[in-house]
Order: sequence, then C-alpha cells, then structure tokens
Amino acid sequence: MELQLALDTVTLEEGAAMLEGMRGVVDIIEVGTPMIMRYGVKAVEYYRRKFPDFKILADGKIMDGGAFEAGMLLEAGADIVTVLAAASDLTIKAVAETAKKYHACVMADLIEVKDYVTRAKEVRELGVDLVCVHNGSDIKNSGKLDYLKQLREVNLAVGKEHTVMAGGVKPENIAEIVREGAAVTVCGEYIVTHREPAAAAKTLKSYFSL
Repeated sequence: MELQLALDTVTLEEGAAMLEGMRGVVDIIEVGTPMIMRYGVKAVEYYRRKFPDFKILADGKIMDGGAFEAGMLLEAGADIVTVLAAASDLTIKAVAETAKKYHACVMADLIEVKDYVTRAKEVRELGVDLVCVHNGSDIKNSGKLDYLKQLREVNLAVGKEHTVMAGGVKPENIAEIVREGAAVTVCGEYIVTHREPAAAAKTLKSYFSL
C-alpha cells in the first residue's frame, strides 16, 4: 500500500515545505483539483522539478477531451492522471491510450457513480489502472456513504491491487482501511492541517505494516 498526499488548498510553496520532511513516507504527491484550478499545469511542473524522486498524480478529474487534457498533464510531468468514472467510455479510453504513450497510469474516480461495482469493472476493461473509492469532501461527514462497504465491494470486483481509498482518512479509520486493503490510500486534510504534517504522515504510514 502506498500513501498519497493530496495537496488541494495550500500554496505551491507550502506544499513543498511539507514534502521536504516526508521523503520515504509519502509515496505519491497529488496535485489536487483545486491546486490545478489555481495554478494550472504549472503546479505539476513545479513539483516534478522540485521532487523528481516522487510519483506525481495530477487530479484533473477529466470528464471530456480525454486525450487533450490527459496529454497536458502528462506532458507537464505527471505519472498518474485521473478521469471521472462517470465520463463516457470514449473519454476514458482516450485517457488510457494517451497515458500509455507516456508510460503513465490512469486512476478512475468513482465519486457519485451509483452502480460503482459495475462501473469499476467497466473502466478496468477500458484500460484504467486504478479505481478510486472517493469519500468526497461535501459528503464525507454526512454519514450517507459507507466507504468501507464500497471499498470492500470494489476490491472484490477488480482486486485490491487496483483500488484506491480517498477522503476522510485519519488515524481513527486507517486501520480499517488497511485491513480491507488497497493499492493506495489518499490523505489530505488530516496531514495538511496538522501542526506537524510530517509526523501526521508518519503516523498514518505506521499502520501500513501492521
């Protein structure tokens, strides 16, 4: 299991300062959707230049223009790009084909997909490498999403080596997530807002070997 740090609401420099203390702990830098909206592909270029030893995910949440949008993010230095599982099959296939040209990976985000088990299988067949169970920020505190149940069912559908858990990850639930299994666990808020972000990341990562 790899740990992905989601950088959404911080500045480029704030994110970089945090990451300096997380080498060997965080595996993937996520250039989050809000960060891409603020800085554009320059955010991906910035982290690629400063942290060549990290994997970088560009959370473009592509919904249309698959080849063009994926190409921009991959050209900027992303190792992984995201596409919404709710996008058309043609868009998802275009993203997957473009990523293959760059020897990169594609993560499909299941956020708000109702028949998530069926769609998880479909996007894998379309060439997606990872399928993300996303406990979205607007819904994670509502109690309306049983993310562990969703992760369990998606794991059974596509295999835990192809799944990602994102949203609301913290020490109180990380053990349950690790027991269910996933290729990647994504954390943003808990680490980024902690007074000692590096220590927070190390706390989460310590559960991965239990």
